[in-house]
Amino acid sequence: DENRQWPPVDPRGQGASYQPPTILLLAIFVLFFSETGPWLAQNHWFVAGSLDRLEVLEHQQWWRLCTALTLHADIAHLAGNMIIGGIIIHFLTKSIGTGLGWFLLFLVGVFANWLNIFLHAHEHHSVGFSTAVFAAIGMICTLEIFSRTERRGRLLAIGAGAALFALFSSTEARVDIGAHLWGALVGLGTGVCLGLWRKGGRKFPGFIMQLSLLLITISVVWLSWWFALHRA
Repeated sequence: DENRQWPPVDPRGQGASYQPPTILLLAIFVLFFSETGPWLAQNHWFVAGSLDRLEVLEHQQWWRLCTALTLHADIAHLAGNMIIGGIIIHFLTKSIGTGLGWFLLFLVGVFANWLNIFLHAHEHHSVGFSTAVFAAIGMICTLEIFSRTERRGRLLAIGAGAALFALFSSTEARVDIGAHLWGALVGLGTGVCLGLWRKGGRKFPGFIMQLSLLLITISVVWLSWWFALHRA
């Protein structure tokens, strides 16, 4: 009985054959790290672009909410986000499209960074794409919940999301748990919107819109770094 009508129809808008250029886009982060280097006190990239609560709230340097997502403290930090995050992001963009996926990753990452520093009552500094990675976890788990019809499948998706959050978060001194938490929570909310959109019978954007959203995302990141290096 369980094997009847198997395999199930793929509910994802892009189709099972679509392969997003995840490795190519993640390679940009690696190349950028080769230019910025690790997080050191006198490193001008981090001085200008790291997430700094006082600079954002008191000096209105809002571009840091975006530029901080592109910086990594060291090789291990970069490798974790690229390998673990890359797998999760690949499946997210395979489901909703490359342009929309990366647009939402940065949008949710920026908003989660803002919530994180806004709710901190003291000085706070952070860098890294892990905020967006946890946003991807939230979105893909919610999309899975919407795509499942049986209760067991929905519980499995919830359990998988909770396990990923527990596995990739830790209590190390340098890990920003708040950024991970807000990224996941905002990602869950965004995933609900995506799930309702798809459940209503509407499709995700086509090629032209996906390309446009990707170019908008790249442009916003470039503009944020222009402000960081020329206005900080």
